[in-house]
Amino acid sequence: MAILIVDDNEDNVVLIRTTLEEEGHETLIAYDGPTAVELATSKEPELILLDIMMPGMDGFDTLCKIKENERISSIPVIMVTAKVDGGSVKEAFQRGAYDYIKKPVDELELMARVNSALKLHEANQLLKSKNRELERSNRELQLYVEDLEKQNSNLKGGKAGSADASGKASLSNGALTSLLDPGESYIFSSETGGAAQAFDVISLLAASGKRGLCITRQFPRNLQKRYSLGECDLVWLTTSMPEGEVDYIPPDRLARIAILIDGFISTNPGSVVLLEGVEFLLHHNNYRSIMNLLQVLKDKMMMAEGILLVTADEASIDAEDYKKIASEFRGFDVNRALERPLR
Repeated sequence: MAILIVDDNEDNVVLIRTTLEEEGHETLIAYDGPTAVELATSKEPELILLDIMMPGMDGFDTLCKIKENERISSIPVIMVTAKVDGGSVKEAFQRGAYDYIKKPVDELELMARVNSALKLHEANQLLKSKNRELERSNRELQLYVEDLEKQNSNLKGGKAGSADASGKASLSNGALTSLLDPGESYIFSSETGGAAQAFDVISLLAASGKRGLCITRQFPRNLQKRYSLGECDLVWLTTSMPEGEVDYIPPDRLARIAILIDGFISTNPGSVVLLEGVEFLLHHNNYRSIMNLLQVLKDKMMMAEGILLVTADEASIDAEDYKKIASEFRGFDVNRALERPLR
């Protein structure tokens, strides 16, 4: 991650850039407000050092544009300026600045304030990640409880064939197979049951004789008990990170996972693969590399006449990125699908 320096004076830029890079920080440069907003949006730096007195869009207006953009509004902004009168400083804080540094810049002061802002940003990102995980778990639990209540209601009502002994929708008669096309790829969003429905689907397909592979963040033993996954191969998609750091899959391990899935598909034509948590793969990985991975898996499943299932928590993914991902897959909702006549 980088620090964005915004100043129309090249001498100031050189001084700040040299100081930061000597401390091991990557830098981005913008000499005006519009370029700063564009760079901040496309590169999402960890921190922005923003001059106030610039021609055209000044630092205050640039700050407002940054804070109005939901995608980058949480990036801390330090104002770097010769205007240290009470009114300017107050206005900067009112518009969302984290801190300010007076010119001429003192290198020790610069690094002290930069390090403070970076620690805040890291803590905020970690908190957001944990909150998203908690929200996702709560949604899945709520959907799971609602599903159990619905199935219990069906059992009490004596609806023949609506549920089996475990309370799961009974599709062993081939109904599910008729709803899913070989060679196709499907996405399960959190709005339509997410991972819970996806695991129900792969469980039923495995029970009907299909070979299955689950790439999951959840503990395998718990999944086996909850969904009766039988002979499905389970790969635990997690890493052990130092305390306080965000859990993520590094690019090298992502490549090994891709090779593992490729090998499974090649040796098991007509199988079903479940990749749980696209939002987890996107963390600390390039969006394009994840899209390339998904596209390769789609193509291989099509050639092998298998079925690819992926889950995505849209609340944890940038809205535009989610739209692009979802457009590559067919949506699937078990409950709605069962309301339609079988083909």
